[in-house]
Amino acid sequence: MLYDFYQARLIIVISKKGLRVDAVIRLPKSAHFVYLSSSTPTMTKPQTPLWLRRTVLAGLLGGLLLAGFVVMQPFTAAIAWAAILSYVSWPLHLRVLAWLGGRRTWAALAMRVHPEYWVARALAAGAPDGAQW
Repeated sequence: MLYDFYQARLIIVISKKGLRVDAVIRLPKSAHFVYLSSSTPTMTKPQTPLWLRRTVLAGLLGGLLLAGFVVMQPFTAAIAWAAILSYVSWPLHLRVLAWLGGRRTWAALAMRVHPEYWVARALAAGAPDGAQW
């Protein structure tokens, strides 16, 4: 970055070693330039040890995983049933997909609506006389 302040130019260099500020100042009575450079980084931050950063990161990640498990714990049975049913119904989905000529949207719709139809039919068959569908 280059900043102009009247007759002075400050050059700020940011590198892996830190921040270095260089200055080029034009003297008022001559056309010569004076180059001033800082030999050591002026604004370096003390680095934390690598093992400490990794330990803190591992602790935060473990805490995040634990919190996620605590939140998801009431839903584990439903997630397990969803995984089982999707695994078991996959061959049927492939047959429906082939029957519909490779139309994925229609096959997904058929797989979604078809079980609901059979559940509603079973409920209607077992319903009392006053609650016929």
